[in-house]
Amino acid sequence: MISPAEFIPLAEECGLIIAIGQRVFDQVCKDIPALKQTYGESFQVSINVSPIQFAHEKTQLTDWVNRLDAQHLLCSDIIIEITEGVMLDPNCETIKKLMVFRDRGVQVALDDFGTGYSSLAYIHRYDIDYLKIDRCFISNLSANSDALALCEAMVLMAHKLGIQVVAEGVETIEQADLIRSVGCDFIQGYLISKPQPLEVLVADHKGARVTYT
Repeated sequence: MISPAEFIPLAEECGLIIAIGQRVFDQVCKDIPALKQTYGESFQVSINVSPIQFAHEKTQLTDWVNRLDAQHLLCSDIIIEITEGVMLDPNCETIKKLMVFRDRGVQVALDDFGTGYSSLAYIHRYDIDYLKIDRCFISNLSANSDALALCEAMVLMAHKLGIQVVAEGVETIEQADLIRSVGCDFIQGYLISKPQPLEVLVADHKGARVTYT
């Protein structure tokens, strides 16, 4: 197995990320009906989109919303996950493609929050729906720790802006309890499930996004 942290930068460098991203979207469209039947109509699938996909003139990103319609899927069925690099790119094509998603009702999540520029101006400008707290903060969580204080500050800021928060890399019950204590909305990580094939997700109900009530 090769980590995405290793192969994605290479795919971006050589341009293969365009084909990979389109393949991922096509597969998601095939899988969504079965996932919604298992987990309910509100189930969503998040798709990571590289800054290269936004900037490349030949990418089919702007056609994704039309393809969702053609397959009788809802734009709200998917969430586009972007990094801060997308928002910082002044390329007009990048901005135009991102706004196509926003205008059609596709939700947008800001991935790996807290590790880059974290510009509040850009978060406000692009009307982000979710902030995803990077796993580097979650892995160091403990009661009264600086990491927990930072997570609490990020959650409070996001909620003041009407943004929901996802904690990445949650692997233990202790981490889940601590991030819950500061008001985080969702968790993602091995505590819920490791990556699973579709047939396992449908059969065993594993990997569903968990929310605290």
